[in-house]
Amino acid sequence: MDFRTMVADRHTYAAAWKARTGGKVLGYFEPYFPEEIAYAAGILPVRILAEHTPDTVSDKWVYGSCYPAKDMINQFLSGGMEYLDGLVNVEGCQWIFNAYEVIANNRPDLFTHYLFLPDYTDSPTSKHVLRSELSVLKGKMEALSGNEITNEKLDHAIEVYNRNRFLLRRICELRRADQPVLLGSEYMDMMLADQVMDKAEMNVLLEQFLEELEARPAGRDTIRLMLIGSETWNSDLERLVESLGANVVIDELDNEKLFELVRNCRPLKQYMTDVFYFMTFTPSPLSVVEGCAPFDTWTGYRIEIPPVDISPAPPVR
Repeated sequence: MDFRTMVADRHTYAAAWKARTGGKVLGYFEPYFPEEIAYAAGILPVRILAEHTPDTVSDKWVYGSCYPAKDMINQFLSGGMEYLDGLVNVEGCQWIFNAYEVIANNRPDLFTHYLFLPDYTDSPTSKHVLRSELSVLKGKMEALSGNEITNEKLDHAIEVYNRNRFLLRRICELRRADQPVLLGSEYMDMMLADQVMDKAEMNVLLEQFLEELEARPAGRDTIRLMLIGSETWNSDLERLVESLGANVVIDELDNEKLFELVRNCRPLKQYMTDVFYFMTFTPSPLSVVEGCAPFDTWTGYRIEIPPVDISPAPPVR
């Protein structure tokens, strides 16, 4: 499965999706963006990825900023992102926020929205603030798309995204083998492609890729590495590692919401409070919510969920 090409052709894919479906395409920077809300409105959320492209634009606006922020500005102001109907920035990195501001000021044709997430999550008011912010976002997504976000539509979006996370986790488990069949660069390309494609379409590809991986012979013995860091936008580092005889078999990056699954949490209000709060701020590597009590019945703000075995992992080769 050539996920690397899919990432490289992401602009063509998004433009074609828009022409085929008549839907809106929404760009976002931070992985904390609650994609399910946009997806329930018939919008395609795509992550804005930095590239190593010649830059003659960004220094005019953010001199001395980090390379990803400068490159994103360069991409927008140099053309090539015209298929986007809107842009959302979620509370996070200050440099990315600066890029968002520059793009918004220079692209008045774009719908823009800033989504605040509470920094102090233990505050007794943080959940109410988050619910208010997501309520505003819901209305903005409905206005942008012209579609009402019903409980049924949100339920469908959650199911699509749950299936997506389940498949990603199954594939991720294959990296744990002594001789993994999956290279770190393949995994990163897959994760990046997942962030720029319609999840329903991506799920079909992931199922095919999983079958392909399970049929592969065991990989070679290599030095096994863990990659820890912030967001990434390509698989260049993993490929460099592999060229030196090693392999990234696990990572802790600010790239994905891979291990947080939500099931049977259908009321829209509940998704906008307990679910996304849980997904965003719970540090557990594997956490599952089987059902959500009505928000008004919660007596506290700490969410304690017993461990649940969602599915057996594929056999380790």
